[in-house]
Amino acid sequence: MVDVIDEEPGKYTFHWTVDSSQEFVESAVHLKEDDAWLSLGFGSSCRSDRAAYPFTTTNCDMVPAIAAIAEVNGEGDVSVGTYNITGLSTSQITSTSNAEGLMEVTGGVSSGEVDGTIMYITLKMVDEDVGASLDLGTSMNYAFGSSGNLAVHDPSNAGTFTVEMASEPEDEDTEPEEDSQSTEEQVQPEEEGVDRANVVKGECPPSPLTVDRDPNGNSLTFECRQPLTADTMNDVVLDWAVSEDGNSLTVALSARTDGYLAIGFPVRAGNMVPADAVIGACSSADETLEVRPYKISDDSSSGVVVDNDQVISNQGCMYEDGLTTVYFTREVENGGQVALELSEEGMPLIFASGDTSDLVHHGSSRGAVQVNFESSEIEQQAVAGSTDRKSHGILMAVAWICMLPLGGAVGKLIQKMRRSPCICKLLFYTHAILQLFGLVIATAGFAVAVGKFDAGISKVPYGHGTIGVIVMALTFFQPINALVRPDAALMKTRRRVWEFVHASTGKCALLLGAFNVFTGIHILAINFGEIDQSLWVALCAGSLCLIVFSRDMVEKYCDQEVYLQQQSCDKHDEHRAYPDGDDGGSAASAEQLIKGDV
Repeated sequence: MVDVIDEEPGKYTFHWTVDSSQEFVESAVHLKEDDAWLSLGFGSSCRSDRAAYPFTTTNCDMVPAIAAIAEVNGEGDVSVGTYNITGLSTSQITSTSNAEGLMEVTGGVSSGEVDGTIMYITLKMVDEDVGASLDLGTSMNYAFGSSGNLAVHDPSNAGTFTVEMASEPEDEDTEPEEDSQSTEEQVQPEEEGVDRANVVKGECPPSPLTVDRDPNGNSLTFECRQPLTADTMNDVVLDWAVSEDGNSLTVALSARTDGYLAIGFPVRAGNMVPADAVIGACSSADETLEVRPYKISDDSSSGVVVDNDQVISNQGCMYEDGLTTVYFTREVENGGQVALELSEEGMPLIFASGDTSDLVHHGSSRGAVQVNFESSEIEQQAVAGSTDRKSHGILMAVAWICMLPLGGAVGKLIQKMRRSPCICKLLFYTHAILQLFGLVIATAGFAVAVGKFDAGISKVPYGHGTIGVIVMALTFFQPINALVRPDAALMKTRRRVWEFVHASTGKCALLLGAFNVFTGIHILAINFGEIDQSLWVALCAGSLCLIVFSRDMVEKYCDQEVYLQQQSCDKHDEHRAYPDGDDGGSAASAEQLIKGDV
């Protein structure tokens, strides 16, 4: 016997006996309160299948739960039964015939026969049909009211207690007081042929979800429940039931959101595009989106359109205390792009939620899983494209924020260092090497985008795709242009035109490339929620500022050196010859050297 309420010993007590097989517990609850209802419940977090119920936050929650409840009328008659508790109001406490196969209320007695009320319960430690179980050491919740009929109880009349059930029977003096009956006399005989073997892990965890009336006027029930993920979204749960003929699936997706909720059936595992989807919202009158089938052909919101070719039924949406549930039934073949795979092979699912009912991008509030509807096993999958997007972004940032701008800065210094042939040659080769490596890295990033991303170039936000193609065209033009560079001494006019075109093309490519990197950062941070926008903007902007600052400092130094040399030339009224080089050793005046004609 356990005295449940420490402050009031003897008021609410729990009595039990474990059978020799340790598969059943015969128990009784005794409340020493006249004409008062009482209950004994097992919240989802009390049971060994607690992983299937992510809504709970304490050791043994009231919601969701299964419970045995006894009500007492004015004449002392006791009405007992088992119930599913799906919410905190009495309307969400519904009678059930098997209480998930874990408990059976076998009777009750009240005032006149005992002091208060006694309720007798048979607890089944495991149930092969529902895949749930209790432990010999388990926690339970209790509650009782101030009247005989079930009603909202005072918070002080409820709580949680833990019982370590021993395998040996209790002493007789610990049995609850009664005049005419014992616990054993109230136990219903066991049905023959019942297999009491332990349930194999992975079998269908029971779903407590019931939609009282769907649009067709029928009750909508679900067989299984599994959490989808705990990393990217809060309390994301999938409930489902497969029809007996295996030709249709009734599914419900629940998540804590005030906006839309979407579940998709992708053509390829982990990919949002292409896919069939069902989307809805119902948190308030202003945040309502009719549950309808959609076709997803693009990552942007413009690629998510209502698909009238798909057929779904029993669709609807429920919202309570921040929890949105979208439910529907669809056939294996429903006119969409994807046929459901309900066999043991399993099939991929994707899911997402938004902050509003508007179909804007969901950011990081999404996920992907592989669901086996036969074994109830769910395998987490990486959302396709995340690694590819990050790889593309990093490659382009290295190319357009580091390598190519640095190479351009070095190229500009070549003009300033013409008086020093060795330094001039070193700068030229450094410029060429930096630009070559930058081109290779940018090409690799461009190849990732072309090969891995399904969205059309023109559909990427902020013109990111279109600008990217223009930038790469300008980039590939630069080395081709370098191969036809005119000789500085023999074709001065052509050389000046070439230098203008080469420099202008390079500057345009650098500016557009840097701009595209920053729009890419924004897209990854805002649209996909995959990076920290502030961090990456700071890193890229800081790198560019450092390169520009360093270039300006070197330019000032070079200008000062040229100025001092010119003053020396004017003072001594003499010309200095440019050292012999590739131009055939032709001499040049200081004025020509300063202008960069050589």
